[in-house]
Amino acid sequence: MRIVLADDHSIFRAGLELLIRNSFNDVEIISFSNGDDVLYYFNDHEADVVILDVTMPGKDGIIVCKHLKNKSVKKILLTMHNEVELVKLAILNGAKGYILKENTSEDLIECIKAVLEDKIFLSKEINYVNANNTKDVFRDKIVVLNELLSSTEVNILKQISQKKTSKEISDVLFISVKTVENYRSRICKKLELDARNNSLALWVMENKNLVDNL
Repeated sequence: MRIVLADDHSIFRAGLELLIRNSFNDVEIISFSNGDDVLYYFNDHEADVVILDVTMPGKDGIIVCKHLKNKSVKKILLTMHNEVELVKLAILNGAKGYILKENTSEDLIECIKAVLEDKIFLSKEINYVNANNTKDVFRDKIVVLNELLSSTEVNILKQISQKKTSKEISDVLFISVKTVENYRSRICKKLELDARNNSLALWVMENKNLVDNL
């Protein structure tokens, strides 16, 4: 397993490395002091988990999450900030975990294990501040997508979620296959996905519950 760490405090970063090495077998840890170096690393490399500070030199943790949104790496924000709006923004930009630096080492290890299973993990303190936080985030995602996409584009996403091909979608919507493909390209552009591969279908499958509620 490979984990990338990014925090501008070297002593804190070294402590995290030691904790993770003592908690997981056969783990490789790559560490950086800023967000720009993290993005540069991911141009040519992959990882299972990336743990990011929200506030650090260069691009902050939220921006790094956004740039890595289409990467399979599981993203965790480890920070002092517990504002609910910041948590929502992090999850909207692809974070799976949000944990406070005041939490215990056991909490961090639990968070890493949870995101590896594709679960969302939020610090207990954040859930205490707003018990409906995950529902709010889910609702916010629906609002954002409905504002971002046209009704036809939403309809096409729903058809894709039913595993329909472009030809089958064209028959349902009474439009040409070429028009369906054009819509798919537009959706990919809006969601910052690569239109040249099967990333849209993968995104829909990963977010099926979200698409079904649009």
